[in-house]
Amino acid sequence: MATTVSMNNIGHPAPRWFRRTKKAILIMTMAANAMIASWGFTDQLLTARLQLWCTIGIGALLEAIEALLKDDEARESE
Repeated sequence: MATTVSMNNIGHPAPRWFRRTKKAILIMTMAANAMIASWGFTDQLLTARLQLWCTIGIGALLEAIEALLKDDEARESE
């Protein structure tokens, strides 16, 4: 399984292992978002910031990594 990391990989599919890992991380992130809301902070601004950083930050990081990865052995039609 040959995976390359390059700016030239944008537009090509990421490896299947990364796509599956990304999906699992995003599911756990949604659960963490709900748990943050249930902690009962009196400061609603703190709760909102934690939820935003958790959800948007992790999602954006995973999207950026996915754009740089390419599975060299994958068919171009995927």
